[in-house]
Amino acid sequence: VMGDPMVAPFGGSDRRFGTNPFCAIFPRRDASPLLLDFATSGIAFGKTRVAWNKGVDVPPGYLIDHQGKPTEHPAVMHEAPYGSLLPFGLHKGYALATLCEILGGALSGGRTTHEETVLASHDAIYNCMTAIILNPEAFNAPAMQEEAEAFLDWVKRSPQSGSEPIQVPGEWEEANRAQREREGIPLDANSWGQICLAATQAGMPDEELAAFRALAS
Repeated sequence: VMGDPMVAPFGGSDRRFGTNPFCAIFPRRDASPLLLDFATSGIAFGKTRVAWNKGVDVPPGYLIDHQGKPTEHPAVMHEAPYGSLLPFGLHKGYALATLCEILGGALSGGRTTHEETVLASHDAIYNCMTAIILNPEAFNAPAMQEEAEAFLDWVKRSPQSGSEPIQVPGEWEEANRAQREREGIPLDANSWGQICLAATQAGMPDEELAAFRALAS
């Protein structure tokens, strides 16, 4: 928690907290772990940047402008006057974001988002988190893995409305990573230009940057 405030509370009209991500992982004996990791905003801030660079709108229900009015234009997150992201799931996403703020900010011994810390963040970045790690062997659950796999198998065998298989948390990301490693990362021209500019500003030699440009072409 406590990046730049960019999410409005449910019923609010301006930025009050960050995207406050929530993550949970369950280890599996003979398979990749279940992995859940998402922002509590309806879409991640980075998704708005991608849309902005591509010159496309985002779906309705994710953004408000600086007057608190619904908008589909991602520019409100990148050009003044700034708007806000909205929590996912209306009051439910907002409630989860609130608990992430308290658990990740206050409970961690760090800071939460409020007037004092927002003003101080001009000179520093607060990035707090709380991790709770449970040893599965400490529970009286000898059939834990079998029960987990039975549930996942039951879910996957639901009648499907489309051609894609039902996936459990983490599978899409794992497949996407494998595809990216195999085929590369698709990138729009504006994003690539921003990356090259950042590399130049960071001091990357022109000949090194040229080699990367050749690989990307």
